[in-house]
Amino acid sequence: MADLHLPATEVPPEAALPLPPDDPATLAQWRRWAEAHVARERLLPPLSRDELLTHAGWLVRHHGLPPEHTPLVALFVSNAVWRDVVAAVPFDRRLLLLPLCLSDRAVCRGERDEVGLICAHCGACVLDRIVREAHRLGMVTLIAEGATVVRMLLTDGKIDAVIGVGCLDTLTRLFPDLSRHAIPGIGVPLLTTGCQDTRLEVESLLQLMREQAPESGARLPDLDTLERTVREWMTPEALTAALGAPAGQVERLGRHWLATGGKRWRPLLTVAVHAVLHGEAAVGETRLTALAVESLHKASLIHDDIEDGDTERYGQPTLHAFQGIPVAINVGDFLIGEGYRLLLGLPVEAATKIRMLQTAAEGHHALCQGQGEELAFAAQPAPLTLATFIRLCERKTGAAFEVAILLGAIQGGAGEETCAPLRRFSRALGVAYQIRDDLADAARPAGGDLEANRPSVLLALACESEDPRVATALQAFWRHDPDPAAAARGLACALRAAGQFERAEQLAAHHLHAAERALSELHHVGLKRLLRRMATRLLEPVVPPRS
Repeated sequence: MADLHLPATEVPPEAALPLPPDDPATLAQWRRWAEAHVARERLLPPLSRDELLTHAGWLVRHHGLPPEHTPLVALFVSNAVWRDVVAAVPFDRRLLLLPLCLSDRAVCRGERDEVGLICAHCGACVLDRIVREAHRLGMVTLIAEGATVVRMLLTDGKIDAVIGVGCLDTLTRLFPDLSRHAIPGIGVPLLTTGCQDTRLEVESLLQLMREQAPESGARLPDLDTLERTVREWMTPEALTAALGAPAGQVERLGRHWLATGGKRWRPLLTVAVHAVLHGEAAVGETRLTALAVESLHKASLIHDDIEDGDTERYGQPTLHAFQGIPVAINVGDFLIGEGYRLLLGLPVEAATKIRMLQTAAEGHHALCQGQGEELAFAAQPAPLTLATFIRLCERKTGAAFEVAILLGAIQGGAGEETCAPLRRFSRALGVAYQIRDDLADAARPAGGDLEANRPSVLLALACESEDPRVATALQAFWRHDPDPAAAARGLACALRAAGQFERAEQLAAHHLHAAERALSELHHVGLKRLLRRMATRLLEPVVPPRS
């Protein structure tokens, strides 16, 4: 497809979104063009907003459509990529979202509660027919305004797909939430506006509601269940059951550190990626792989704490703080060996095992390079560029995500055509995650990377800023004037006043978008959906600290 680029000026602002053409034949033709385009380009969901607008822009230009209808065409492209996935979702896991304005307020007998309208089936409006059909199919139905309730349902994991009816403006606000959670969604735009007695293509909606398709690989495992499983695997009792009783002090300390604290993101990524490729029934196959991933991760934390001089983690003393540096170094080394030992003992084919060991070794190599650069910076502090900071993130946080994701993928049977985009996804996700982590660190009342003069996104932004307030605060920071803690607080306040916290959030969003672009190269819908959803869980916006 030639010239698939959409200038931003072709997309009207949301407040100016026009009504769809009030002509069923025209709308049907536009939908057919979108469906043909999706089939021709072999597009797989989820697509980002930018991707949708790019494809819609091409269709608008190719077919000579009015540019102001680009958002509507983007909705039709989104519907086309999700249609088969929605059709494969059981009816009782689909949500039908209907607007209140479809009711005839003059004669409506329905009751309203804190959520929305309860249809009385009086037959006075089109809602009666639609809701009766939804109930016959077994769909969950919600007649309400806005997207707030839907957002609650999304985060609760109560639904697997949404068919939403609304004005185009409402749909364009709702569907980014669906995209972030990788929830399949189809939007049916209203043909009139005015927030009362509105109209829609009823037959088209009923057809979408009734569609069924065989179960596909697009279904996601239950992440909450997987998270509980992974946490259970890390309890002392479960570790003993899987690995045997610890033999000696170093093994006891290693097990204690494995069982202590942490969000378990990395082993969860391993298990979830394998589950989406190989099925939830095979989750137990990744138990030792998950323990290997966590062993390698916890080893790096032990060594990092020693090298950074940190004395507290998870709200308690670090290992070297209560056992001494020599013992902590040895326990960290033991956990590295334990990680590789567990991978070596996996009951997988030799070729698969070699790829998994190579992945872990390459990640370990990159991690040590990144930590080495940090140590060199600590020994001789110097202005930090964003390019250097990003390279550090890719080698440390990105490498850790890469190992976790690729080990699950390789054990699940993924080839290099799948692993290559997963590497790019992991590196970009690692940068975005580290930026958010740096912002969260800056929000703490004391301590943190700035005060410790460790590389961070805020220090890099300060070094590259031309704002005179930041320049003055940075000079005081380098001099530790009047002391390191006060100088760090002063620099953080200057950065906030100069809008650099917002710029850091923009950088995180930029690298998240880079991760999404990497996923566009995957040919497995379930894997794309999983990683989009995991990225949403990992990357929560951070409120900048108060001055």
